[in-house]
Amino acid sequence: MGAASVLVPERIDAERAFQVIAEERPSVFFTVPTLYARMLAVDDAEHRWDLSSLRYCVSSGEALPPAIFDAWAERFGLELVEVVGSTEALHDFIANRPGEARRGAAGRLVPGFEARLVDDAGAPVPDDTVGHLLVKGEPTAPYYWNRLDRTRATMQGELKAAEARLDLRSDATTYHVVVEVDAEAGGERIERRFERAIPRRLQ
Repeated sequence: MGAASVLVPERIDAERAFQVIAEERPSVFFTVPTLYARMLAVDDAEHRWDLSSLRYCVSSGEALPPAIFDAWAERFGLELVEVVGSTEALHDFIANRPGEARRGAAGRLVPGFEARLVDDAGAPVPDDTVGHLLVKGEPTAPYYWNRLDRTRATMQGELKAAEARLDLRSDATTYHVVVEVDAEAGGERIERRFERAIPRRLQ
């Protein structure tokens, strides 16, 4: 079994993305929701480029709006599989599964990772309460190079997930996620939904 990746060195735009897919014939396409939205804005794209090599598409890096999830499937007949991860964890730690992607849900815990929701004091949070998502797994980084304060704030035996503050609100069926982006990045607030598949406590 093997695989190959197609990497585009230049800053990519919507038409260039379609062109690369048509020319290189990948089976899976990875990008952020912003580019999916821009690709949906290209007139007659489904007839101008052949996307038949694609089995599904993966979305990460930002919250995936349900409207983009729906429009992509309706227009191109392709599933958008949302995943959540971070550089510190090497890859995604919460993900939808191909063929099982749910609109507005970021997915289930990836095997090999554990996660829990805690308050500012580190205690487990009850349902319908905001908390911090802590992630633990073999690939997670042990520290930041020459950034002791950041390491102490983020690496706590578990990874305090994401560079932005990542809060979750849970109810009986889903986790509702609020990502508070640093003010220097514009202070944007994005809501996500996670399937309720995160254990309440690590063993």
